[in-house]
Amino acid sequence: MRIILISLFFAGYCAAQTATNLPPFEFTSLPVLIENNENYRIIWSTTQFGSAKVVVKQKDGSQKAFSDAVDGVGDFQTRIHRVDVPKALLEAEGASYCVSSLRTVDTSRYGYKMGEEIVSAPHSVKVNRSKDDIAFLTISDVQGGAKLARTVLDRVDEPYNFVLLLGDYSNDYNSADDYIEPLLCLAYQASKGAIPCLYVSGNHEIKGTWSRLTNKIFPTPSPDEQRYFTYSFGPLFITALFFGDDHSDDMPRYSGLSEFDAYKDREYTWLVNDVLPKQEWKNFRYNIAVTHIPLIRADNDLTVTHFCNECNKTHGYKLPEFAKVFNETIKPQVMVSGHTHQAQLVTDPSLSFPNLQTGGHQGRTKFYYTSLVRFVNDTISYTVYDSTGKKTTYPIAPRK
Repeated sequence: MRIILISLFFAGYCAAQTATNLPPFEFTSLPVLIENNENYRIIWSTTQFGSAKVVVKQKDGSQKAFSDAVDGVGDFQTRIHRVDVPKALLEAEGASYCVSSLRTVDTSRYGYKMGEEIVSAPHSVKVNRSKDDIAFLTISDVQGGAKLARTVLDRVDEPYNFVLLLGDYSNDYNSADDYIEPLLCLAYQASKGAIPCLYVSGNHEIKGTWSRLTNKIFPTPSPDEQRYFTYSFGPLFITALFFGDDHSDDMPRYSGLSEFDAYKDREYTWLVNDVLPKQEWKNFRYNIAVTHIPLIRADNDLTVTHFCNECNKTHGYKLPEFAKVFNETIKPQVMVSGHTHQAQLVTDPSLSFPNLQTGGHQGRTKFYYTSLVRFVNDTISYTVYDSTGKKTTYPIAPRK
């Protein structure tokens, strides 16, 4: 009897603690729209585990709710929430949306006990796919420099149509926090939940215990959930590539588990057999390539600073073949990339087009810069904003 009473006492005590001493339940990032084919994936985060719901209100007052339910049940054990909503609904004239989460209190019973609900302010999607004069803002290579990156984003004073997320927001990904401040908070600051973000994976997104979840959280326009894809926005056509890590597959630290050479083989097959026959880029005024790790010096190992004396391979596997396809057939006006932590336009004899490297941190908390790329009147330019307050605009002249 004593054992039962003690058990009941502690059960009641724990229940009281759960009910009265819960930590605050708040948004840690507000909604971001990630391009996902016919949908936008709306992503936000909270301080504690919770559910996810998006309510879209139309001009006539009608409403429709969406959740993250898969196979009949939603995900209530996550701090990063994601819900897919059709673009047509969100982009309709007069439409608005709110996101909300219910706190997860108890999942130890046959069912779920949920707590209070938090609801965002209404957001409206404002997408302008004009025939000319469009721009995108890039964010990449944050890796500990999120606070400095915020100050740079605050200084961007020109309009843009979407945000290009170019990868490497944390050094590695081992918890929800590695996505929230350096990625979701910056993406919301740049987009305000009103314009889309295009996600391109960096090489650091494959590092850490959560790395396998990255593509499940952040989609790409790829119909089969790959990190390479094509995408169009108004007069702009993009071919996006992913070259894996900046070390070769036989790097000892990988313990034989890295297979990016095989991944690049599949990616190259997709490029040749799927992208080239369609020749969609010919239907657009502007044609660019996008990748986190640049293709410059494609005939050599791109990663001279990460040279591995114990490796027999190089990261540059297959890259000359990619370069040949772009040089001879797709012929982009510019390739946009991150990774180098430099904001500069680079040319190389191995490529028939320039490579715009868009910025990132230097010394993490010491310096950060980002680029805004604009397309207007058949010209391309980029504007660099840096943490000293400097703003400089440069023309991009495609190589003939």
